[in-house]
Amino acid sequence: MERYILFFLLFICLHTGASEPQKITIRAERKSITELIRQIESQTDYRFSYNPDLLKKLPPISIRVEDETIENVLGALFDKTDIQFIIRDKFIILKKRQKEITISGFIHDRESHETLISANIIDLVSGQGAVSNNFGFYSLTLPPGSLTLRPSYVGYATEHHPFIVTQDTVIHFYLRPSSSLKEVVVEGDLRNPIQHAETGKISFNAGTLNAVPALMGEHDVIKVLQQLPGVAVGSDAMAGLYVRGGNADENLYLVDGNPLYHVHHLLGLFSTFNPEAVKTMDFYKGSFPARYGGRLSSVVDLRMNDGDMKQMSGTASIGLISSRLNLQGPIVKDKTSFSVSLRRTYLDLLVRPALYFMNRQNKKDDPENHDKIDFAYYFYDFNAKINHKFSDKSRLYLSLYNGKDKLFFKNESRYGGTNQY
Repeated sequence: MERYILFFLLFICLHTGASEPQKITIRAERKSITELIRQIESQTDYRFSYNPDLLKKLPPISIRVEDETIENVLGALFDKTDIQFIIRDKFIILKKRQKEITISGFIHDRESHETLISANIIDLVSGQGAVSNNFGFYSLTLPPGSLTLRPSYVGYATEHHPFIVTQDTVIHFYLRPSSSLKEVVVEGDLRNPIQHAETGKISFNAGTLNAVPALMGEHDVIKVLQQLPGVAVGSDAMAGLYVRGGNADENLYLVDGNPLYHVHHLLGLFSTFNPEAVKTMDFYKGSFPARYGGRLSSVVDLRMNDGDMKQMSGTASIGLISSRLNLQGPIVKDKTSFSVSLRRTYLDLLVRPALYFMNRQNKKDDPENHDKIDFAYYFYDFNAKINHKFSDKSRLYLSLYNGKDKLFFKNESRYGGTNQY
């Protein structure tokens, strides 16, 4: 009986001693990592396993710790190096720390192959995410291994894509448009402070711009902005913008990053932006980023269609005032694409024949005293864009805009007087 009691007490003492964390005390000045590892092994039951070549390039270090745990001591030795330690039972394994990898690519519309601006993408494993830029490009820096990427965009179906990635990788996503949106309830506590916020920014896509009621069938980007709070209209039906008390010339208009200084046709009745060519529009009516600069009131940043790299497509429309034509498609499939849009009014084509018959009637009614009047007005807008893909990370964009207003008036009197403008 005494023998069993003795074994029982010995087992309790060993179990209690093993459960207590082992403390380490080291005072070293410019010692090598190998010498410090020997000191740790002499003070604890832990044994190190590593490749000696892994520690050769590490410089001598100085360290002072007293009654610290093994985790804290190893953290002080290796946290600022490229060496990672793993504790398994009584063994400490040292290996080269895995560097983070970068996953990047473009997010496209599956049907039109247009890039999607400000699309969200998140890794469900690490919780890290990113937003695509003005070219539809995203970039995520993640630890290597298993991950699940979820790209999403308003009006498109959400998808989940699992991957195992061990190096820098390029992944493109093609989202499928979806007309049905499920109810989403967001709940949670704010854990991290807000690091970035864009106040006063409103974004539009082509579908939103074309859904707004139009004047005489002419969809107008500027008239969409005139309906927003904080924006005033100088004259009825005119295309000027007066944002929060500023003047019309204090607004910055950008087309694919290039400034446009005159944005009106017909004395401001219509704007120069062809809705068939616009992909997205960002409107800043306050707190716009410093990279825009140069204006006081607002910024209107438009991005034109990049062009479909898969197949040819186009649209054509005839309205009361103008006709529009849009063509896009690949020049070199999956490599180079183009997008061309043209809008032209045809008031001159209607007025000139009417004036011809009116002048002929005037001459018939009064052959001795009649005037010959010729009048015409039209405007057009031409947008063209070429998108060339050098690689998955490098692209070249060439964007062109040309617009013109043409007014012609001529009055010929029978007695030789001529007025021409």
